Amino acid sequence: MAKPNSPLEIYPEEQYLKWERSSEIRHEYVNGRIFDMAGGTRNNGVIITNIAGALFSRTKTMGCDQFVSDMKLRIQSKQKVSYRYPDFMVYCGARNNKDIQNSARFLVEVLSPGTREVDCETKLEEYQEALKAQKGEYLIVDSSCQLVSLWGWKGDVFLEKAACHGEPGIMLDSLNTGLSMSDIYDTVEFLSER
Repeated sequence: MAKPNSPLEIYPEEQYLKWERSSEIRHEYVNGRIFDMAGGTRNNGVIITNIAGALFSRTKTMGCDQFVSDMKLRIQSKQKVSYRYPDFMVYCGARNNKDIQNSARFLVEVLSPGTREVDCETKLEEYQEALKAQKGEYLIVDSSCQLVSLWGWKGDVFLEKAACHGEPGIMLDSLNTGLSMSDIYDTVEFLSER
């Protein structure tokens, strides 16, 4: 199937899924529109790998699966249907061999200049819906400095639970474990401003 020609065209969900499964690069889908995904930097890759490594034994003990940038998350809300590829996802539930999850326990996006607005606004809104069933959390990690923001479900309210800058770490209630800033940012090199 050929790549859709215009981001202004509206595509049915089924057409996107068929096309995406045969594509060599990943694309996200938002209410019928298809968007190319941006490539990551070294810092983005290191941060994602650090988080996955730090949480591996905990998620394995809980019987949960980890996915690093390769699992589609389908988000259905009253207004729209989206398919996203979170930088990191923990799913706890019945296992299947499909390429789509409909909910998550823990999601991470690593910010870059090109994704900051989408990650902090659009995905924040979408992910609260995807995390609702598992009362999960969404961690937003800055790749240009040591700054993280954690959002999560507290009862029936989705709110910012913590923001760390210069603190030793953050507690992930959804996984009943902590994540230190040194675990997140190990070997990350920040560019000094001139």
